[in-house]
Formats: sequence, structure tokens, C-alpha cells
Amino acid sequence: MNKNYADIDIDVKRKSDITDKFHCVEAVQDIGEESNTIHQSGVYFQDIPLDPIMDTAAIPYKQAEEFGYQKIDFLNNHAYNNISSREEMEELINKPVDWNMLMDDQVVSELYHLNKNFSLLQKKLPKSIRELALFLAVLRPGKKHLFDMNWDEMESNGIWDIDQSEGYCIKKAHAFAYAHLIIMQMNKLASLL
Repeated sequence: MNKNYADIDIDVKRKSDITDKFHCVEAVQDIGEESNTIHQSGVYFQDIPLDPIMDTAAIPYKQAEEFGYQKIDFLNNHAYNNISSREEMEELINKPVDWNMLMDDQVVSELYHLNKNFSLLQKKLPKSIRELALFLAVLRPGKKHLFDMNWDEMESNGIWDIDQSEGYCIKKAHAFAYAHLIIMQMNKLASLL
């Protein structure tokens, strides 16, 4: 990967909400004789060489990085489906949350990154953004060995150190962003009850 570029992932309600409004080129994973394998979320806003038949990038995204092209991934995120505006999102994120909602399997089944982890969640039951972020981090294979520790021990034992040799880890910034997203979802669900 070209060291001058960061990996840019942006969560959106629908990728097409962005790509239909701006000129961009679909990234491709592989180039085939009859068709190109489209990258699920990646696009380029740069003038990248085009495949004139497929109207996609003419270079697979891994090679395109080596040539200095910056792919941006727009990730479809269902958590935004019931949010009508940025103002509503900010209001929901900043509103106090009822942490007891995490004890309800129906609620948890609706929550981003938590929906398949109800039984593990019951063993930890976060009560703050920090604890929720730590829980999201300890779910990752590279940090599962910290699960039985308390929140402070997790942090002092390197939960935010990114060492992929032990398995996939989540960055601290991502964990806190996802924790805020979950708070938004929880408060939206509470408003609908």
C-alpha cells in the first residue's frame, strides 16, 4: 500500500446516496476477460484509467494504490436507516442512555456489532461509552484473551495496541465511533417504545 494514503471508510445509509451525486469511478477487485469483479464499497474520485466497456476502474484496487490512486470505501450501514437528519443523530448520541436496555435480547438483536454477541454482552454489561468501546475491542480475535479482565485491566494490558499477528484488532477511534453509533441506536429504539 502506498504509505501516503490512509484507509478511508465512511459509513453511509446507502452508498448510492453519494455515488449518484458525484462523479466517481467504481473500484474493481479483479479484471476478468468478460467482466470485472466490482469492489463492494470502493470508489475513486480521481481520474483513474477506465475500462471503456465496463465503465469501472481499469486497474484492480491493490495495484491502483501502488500507482497513487486513493480508494474511498462507502460502507452501507443499516444503523442510519431510521435517522432522518444529522440533527436527530446528534440529539440521540448526546441524550442519556438507559444501559439496562443491553439486558434485552430483542434490543441487542437490533444493535450494530452487538447483535450476535448477546451472551458475551451479559457477562460484561457496559455502563459507559468507554466500557462499550472496550467491549467492542475485546470481541475481536486479537484481544479475546483480555475478556475476563475488568475494564481498567483491559486498557493497561494493551487493548488499544494494534498487533494483527494475534488476530484482527479494532482501532480505538473506530471502537469509540461504533460505541456512539450504538448509543444512537439505543436511544432511537427507546424513543419508539
